Amino acid sequence: MLTIKPVPTPAPGDDTAHPWVEAMAALDGATCRELYGHDDFNDSVAARVLSLRGSPYWSQDVWVALDGAGEVGDPVLGYVGADQPLREDPDTASLDLTVTRAARRRGVGTALLNTAAAALAAQGRTTLLAWAFEPGLGPDGDDGVAASSGTGAVDPRRPSNAFLLRHGFTLEQVERPSTLTLDEAALTAAQRHAEMARVASEDDYELVGWDGPAPDAFAEGRALLEGRMSTDVPMAEELGEAQAWDVARLRSAEQRMLARERGWVTSAARHRGSGELVAFTLVEWPGHNPAGVWQEGTLVHPDHRGHRLGMLVKAANLLRLRRANPHALRVHTWNAAENAHMLAINDALGFTPTGLEGAWRRR
Repeated sequence: MLTIKPVPTPAPGDDTAHPWVEAMAALDGATCRELYGHDDFNDSVAARVLSLRGSPYWSQDVWVALDGAGEVGDPVLGYVGADQPLREDPDTASLDLTVTRAARRRGVGTALLNTAAAALAAQGRTTLLAWAFEPGLGPDGDDGVAASSGTGAVDPRRPSNAFLLRHGFTLEQVERPSTLTLDEAALTAAQRHAEMARVASEDDYELVGWDGPAPDAFAEGRALLEGRMSTDVPMAEELGEAQAWDVARLRSAEQRMLARERGWVTSAARHRGSGELVAFTLVEWPGHNPAGVWQEGTLVHPDHRGHRLGMLVKAANLLRLRRANPHALRVHTWNAAENAHMLAINDALGFTPTGLEGAWRRR
């Protein structure tokens, strides 16, 4: 008997994990190891509890599929989570759907998707976004499904892609995930590239950086650059509206990262003439698994491109990462397939492609 149940939202101040949340973490760990060979992308149970509470800027609903009548002790066959922005994109929800290997092709994913879609539509969330990873470099010849924005195609025979196509999703964009092994060779290359980029830009720009929350002197500039991530980075128009960031929003995001036991480092470039931050990059890692590091935003202000600032901040931040997190072994990044400039920087630093990730939308 298959039963779909909502995961309860934890009460304020109650950090006790519901058994279903613990089962979700175990399921994600197994799925990550199946897809990637590691579990670097698996969030901790404590971080999942915090996510269920949401924030002033987004909320989260989660449903589990149970093998039984819906009791707490019933085996969890899968789950679907829905993140819903509260300041922008009022009709949009981003989905994360996972099913145990043993329960696939039995209608569990469809039941989860249909339940979430109906509940979200009742709240006015009529646009669904989803992301699906596939190993390798894509389909051969003309057999792929092409993205409606940018470049790239995915293999429609991959189970996750076939599922999304069957349920009315369209492919909006293709991203290229890449990974850097953070060994001595990578650090030597980062040092070399950082120095060359510094020499090329030092007359007009200064490299700055910090661990954890932004210093007050840089908070406003950092928030403004974060807002530009939603407009200046290659992204399909259907994947989100422009986001308005200020210091309050930045501080809220930083406090949540601290509460989720994240570590992170930031490197930025400051224009000497104006004193403004004009480029930044940030990497973060979960406290429970510091070996796996996630590249978050990287941006160079359009008015300041062409001065090697992207390479400067990326290379310098790898060196800062090693000092702040000596346990780091891998750095993972994602870039739109059409973002040739950033892909070239990553290639020069030693990142290697690990597959493709499709960004899908259903209205």
